[in-house]
Amino acid sequence: ILDVGCGGGATIKDLLKLSEESIIYGLDYAQKSIEMSSLNNKDELNKRVFLKEGNVAQLPYEDNMFDLVTAVETVYFWPDIQKGLEEIYRVLKKGGCINIICEGSDPEEAIDWPKIDGFFKIYRPSELQELLLEAHFKDVAVHHGQGQYISVVGVK
Repeated sequence: ILDVGCGGGATIKDLLKLSEESIIYGLDYAQKSIEMSSLNNKDELNKRVFLKEGNVAQLPYEDNMFDLVTAVETVYFWPDIQKGLEEIYRVLKKGGCINIICEGSDPEEAIDWPKIDGFFKIYRPSELQELLLEAHFKDVAVHHGQGQYISVVGVK
């Protein structure tokens, strides 16, 4: 499993419990996030958890390496989302899945979000669905949760 934009490592911690046999890789462009994720997953670090600083638009992994790629609360910050999705497609095995999870999915209703330095964009579910299709994912489905929460899933 690859967790792109792993931040402080909360998703990795959850994945360790949900998939007890898995090896989980985490990637984030911020060194501070890698440090926090390392601390939060220290018991499994370099055993079942492997972290790297890097960019989703240039993933430092081999083709066809992962069964699942998660992107939780991170696509907002990708300056080139299409390149990121193409890279994720490249590193997924045939039949592997991507799962994008966002708590914000309506840019018109995002007025209470803090001002972010750098690139920041909230995508509508239909936009993410179209972007995944353009990146050659199939069986793309959007699942709605409470409020603006969405999970967008696609298969290689």
